[in-house]
Amino acid sequence: MSIPYEAYARQSLIQTPITEYIGKWRVDYLAFSKPEHSEKTPLIVLGGAFQNFNSYKYCVEQVLEVCPVILVDLPSLGNNGQLAPELGIEDLADLLYQWVARTGLPKVHIMGLSLGSVVASTYAYKRPDRIEKLIVTGILPKPRKSWRMLLEESIKVLDEGRLDEFGQAVCSTSSTMPASRKPRSATSPARCSGGRCAASMKTTSTATASTCAG
Repeated sequence: MSIPYEAYARQSLIQTPITEYIGKWRVDYLAFSKPEHSEKTPLIVLGGAFQNFNSYKYCVEQVLEVCPVILVDLPSLGNNGQLAPELGIEDLADLLYQWVARTGLPKVHIMGLSLGSVVASTYAYKRPDRIEKLIVTGILPKPRKSWRMLLEESIKVLDEGRLDEFGQAVCSTSSTMPASRKPRSATSPARCSGGRCAASMKTTSTATASTCAG
């Protein structure tokens, strides 16, 4: 299988993605390149659970100046509707490797965002021979004890089917969060809020493009 790169246009990111299956697992992707860059090592963009391909618009537009871009949604991530609770981080990284191997690409750059950054890091750890550059953002190497306890309690509540209680707790936590801890507005120069790339992504993606070019 070879990657069917297409020319990028403003509406390209909202089109229906290409779907491939690795065994029973679904991999959705869109691939873009300028003709003069089609032979270069591509940048794979892996998002988390709440991003979609349109979230990366500014990044894609900048990176395409120096190398191809492939947006990938693995099961349970992004807009991939195939839920796969039995797949752990290593399983997702292995699935990504199998997909990359099927494309025939010898190496790739990978940029991971949010949960995608953990999958990308795991891929790089397990397959250093198949990656050139790794870019991660929104990664949490060591969660706070209070967050871990909250997560464990949330999982317990969900496992017991107490959905109303879980929903009320989420709303309560959001409404009582201190202002200093709430996500910044979309115009914040420091980060992209909620997986939606703000205007500041142009600066970030320029640095990313330089990394790919180097």
